[in-house]
Amino acid sequence: MHLESSLVKRLSAKRNVSVYFFFVAALTYSGQTGASLDMMDVLSKQGWDCRAIKFPWLDRTKRLNVLAHVRFIFSWSWACLKTMNLFWRRKVILHINIGQNLSSFARMGLPYICLKAVRRNLPSIMSLHGSVFQGWDVGKLEARILKYMIQISSGVTVLGKRQKEHLESWGIHSDHIMIVNGTTEVGVLSPPEIRAKHEYAAEIEPFRLLHLSLLIPSKGYRLYLDVLELLASRNGAAIEAVLCGQVTISSSELPGMDVARERAYILERIATINALGRVKSSWIEGATVSAKWKLYQRSHVFVFPSRFPVEAQPRVLLEAMAMGCVVICSMVGEIPSMLDKSSAILMEKPSAEGIAEAVEALMAQRQRRIELALSARQEYLERFSAERFARTWDSIFSKLATISSQPPGRS
Repeated sequence: MHLESSLVKRLSAKRNVSVYFFFVAALTYSGQTGASLDMMDVLSKQGWDCRAIKFPWLDRTKRLNVLAHVRFIFSWSWACLKTMNLFWRRKVILHINIGQNLSSFARMGLPYICLKAVRRNLPSIMSLHGSVFQGWDVGKLEARILKYMIQISSGVTVLGKRQKEHLESWGIHSDHIMIVNGTTEVGVLSPPEIRAKHEYAAEIEPFRLLHLSLLIPSKGYRLYLDVLELLASRNGAAIEAVLCGQVTISSSELPGMDVARERAYILERIATINALGRVKSSWIEGATVSAKWKLYQRSHVFVFPSRFPVEAQPRVLLEAMAMGCVVICSMVGEIPSMLDKSSAILMEKPSAEGIAEAVEALMAQRQRRIELALSARQEYLERFSAERFARTWDSIFSKLATISSQPPGRS
């Protein structure tokens, strides 16, 4: 009877409460945007009324004119008007997935703070899907703003233990912080499918490598190209390699670089690699969802030599784990909390020579490839599956729903 009563209460909460999601409508692939869309998708299937308030993204990879700024201001104002509508609405829960920089705090944080000033009792949860804040001292302006927004929220979710410990060092109470693993909408290959994929790799069919990410220098795509050129210069079985992603320049990483120049650099590197003969490489500037899954399904090894010091929980690693790829990656940020040496090849300081040697070894060791791929798949199912993700967030929002019916006010 207690179980039935609990179930009835949850179903009643879902019917009567609307969950509003604040996030940036990114123009290209964004883990932050993807995480919000994943959450809306899985919770809608659980019966929740999910609604989005999307804040605009200013594309700084292109030359900005007056019209671009006018469009941005109009889109931002429209999102703020939607936020103001929540001043008077009852039975509302708010989820905010915020970026970690001053522009994001101004774009999304300011409307959120104004809303909470009027609706102090409004149940809200904040999610941090990046780890930039781990590089901030508590006295830094960005840290003070983020800490305040967390404190006025009902709670905050992070992706790993290190992130939680850093927030605790700022004086945020442990009970206010929840570790919630991410997920991805990708399907999961079965063990027989994974074994079949690796059965004839580097024998009857080419050995296939993949690097998929936003092409930011710190994510390691230049090192990946170095690996391909090194492999191409050696004798051995045929290799097919794909670089997938759009160039995203960070002025702090490559001062003076621009998108056009970086594109020319990549195309030149690809041509050099292909001219050597052994490796057939290609660059896909972004892929549809279905095309992306086909890339994972065909690939035997996923290479992710990120050197971004505060790497969070890269969605591309979750996707590779679910799709039976052997992962070769660095050990920065929260990556060691996702994978260990039984489920991936982890490198403290990835180098072209080290990665190339690991690839060559995997080409010769079919059984090890299968064992690593199956272990990573099991890790994904146990900790990162969409089902587990849905149960966790269903529980969080069900608890918040118990206070969402309080009338609007400052009390």
